[in-house]
This record gives sequence, C-alpha cells and structure tokens, in this order.
Amino acid sequence: MQKDAVIGEQWAPWGSYNNLEVEISNKYILIGTLTGDPESMDGRQSTCHKYEDLNDGESPPWTLDQPHTDLKEHILCCMNQSLLKVEDDISKAMQSIWLDQSHGWKGGSYTDAEEFCTNLGGKKLCPYSAYCPHGAGKAPMGGHSVDFNLQGEQWAPVFGKSNEWVLVGTKYENLATTCFMHDVLEGRPPEWGLTNENTAIKKYIQCCQFDHV
Repeated sequence: MQKDAVIGEQWAPWGSYNNLEVEISNKYILIGTLTGDPESMDGRQSTCHKYEDLNDGESPPWTLDQPHTDLKEHILCCMNQSLLKVEDDISKAMQSIWLDQSHGWKGGSYTDAEEFCTNLGGKKLCPYSAYCPHGAGKAPMGGHSVDFNLQGEQWAPVFGKSNEWVLVGTKYENLATTCFMHDVLEGRPPEWGLTNENTAIKKYIQCCQFDHV
C-alpha cells in the first residue's frame, strides 16, 4: 500500500477468493520486519512475505490458547469484488476524481464547487451515483486519501439542482447516515451551501466528465 513497513515483527491475515467468496484459512503475511531489517532474509525482502515462505512451509502456530495478539495488531479490510466492479465501472465512465485542499478546493459554496470543477478541463460536479454508487446508508465511492468514517460530518456538492449536498462522512457517529442527501436528512438544503462558511465540513469534492446522467 505504498507505506513503510510496520516497525518490528507484525503479521496480518490475508484471504483468497473463490467465485468472489472468501476462503477462510490461517494465512498471514509479514507487514513488519524481522530483526528490524526489511531485507534481512538471505538478501530477500522479508516484508510482504507469507508466513509459510519464511518458516519452511509451516502454518502459523497461533491458536485461541496462544493468540500472540502482540504480533497481529493490524488488519486491512477490502471491498467485496462485485461491489468494487460497480465502482470501477462508474469511475471509468465518468472519470471521477476525489479532490481536497491539497488540490485547491477550499470548501466554498456550491457555486464555487461548480467553478472549481469547470476549471479542471471542463469537468462537472459528480452526480449522486458517482458519490454513492451503493445507495443511502452505504459507504461512498472509494479512491479518497482519508477514511471518511474518521472524519465525522463531511458534506460534498452534488450535480443537479443548486445547493445539493451529500453526506460522505457520518453524522451523530452513525454510519447509517452516510450517503444521505442534506434535504432528506435535515429536511432542507443547507444555508452554508451558498456561502463560504463551515469549510470544516466541506473538505472533499468529486469532479466528473460526462455528457448525460
């Protein structure tokens, strides 16, 4: 994942799939380092090697009685492959891209958002389907650099009528609120959507390239 190895010996479980169904097994991969050196195993890089490859084909000895939780402090969860295909198809069709302050988006008004996307080679604000391909109460489109679940309340401008915003984060720490439109969740469009106020809850935006939605 283009990150440095975790400090010390750390193993993470990994899964294999058969017809999109995960096969449960006792498989682990090294995401840390052995002896503090990622290239310590006979000149090979030990990080990202499977447990069996580094232990003569033996499976991990971890059991319920001896879990060794101190060696397994990290885990990576991935989207179901069928759902991932839905996102991939939409992303390719609309050339959607997540943007934030590092790209120049300052959390302005709905009009500012439209102009921001237009200035990116004539792009438009993304429609709801590009933000939330799985519907209300589900996770938004992937590809962003942060975990929206940890960002709290975050709204993004949506293509359509003026001042339409969708919740890409969460409100009241409730994951079920994600991907609801503001007028549905709050009963009306947001006043801050027409101003430069409340920039802290308008950090992210998606711009798309399309002719029809």
